[in-house]
Amino acid sequence: MNVSVIGRLNRNIVSIIAIALPTSLLILFLYVSFRLNGVLYTSWLGQYVSMEVGTPHYAAVAISVMIAILTTAEILWQNMKERSHEISLLKALGWKNKHVRYMVLLEGAVIGLLGGLFGGLISLVIIYFMYGLISFSEIGLPLITCLSPILVGIIGGWIPSRMAMKMEPVEGMKGIGTIKWNFNLDIE
Repeated sequence: MNVSVIGRLNRNIVSIIAIALPTSLLILFLYVSFRLNGVLYTSWLGQYVSMEVGTPHYAAVAISVMIAILTTAEILWQNMKERSHEISLLKALGWKNKHVRYMVLLEGAVIGLLGGLFGGLISLVIIYFMYGLISFSEIGLPLITCLSPILVGIIGGWIPSRMAMKMEPVEGMKGIGTIKWNFNLDIE
């Protein structure tokens, strides 16, 4: 399973980034809301910048999370289409539908975890550059927030897991029988 995430890393990296960006924004907004009383302030290029973080910002994060779920679902669906032979073989060897579902959902959870860790790292770097050192007492909320993208990956994997469960072993292996062998038996 882990090999399938790493083996299709070029495609999965899009999903990881789609999950990481709203995660980093959510962590930044939560940090501003709880640590800075809802006011984002900093100085950029000699100019003082101040912004109040409120409902519209969290709504934007929610929309970004929905986009991340759809992106993850699309990418996992493409992965399942490419691996239809593997899934058919596993089902022919006795895997039950619930095992196939768990495999796809676990792949989504791993993508979500990687996206959450990457998003957490991005937000901590941004917070560090804006406000300086972050104390260990303030790191709890960002760490918990880094785990929420796992849910995004699982939700994104729900529809592809249903499609993989419905796949019949015979239908998924149809392409295997079409390989043509060309043996030249002429002996000179």
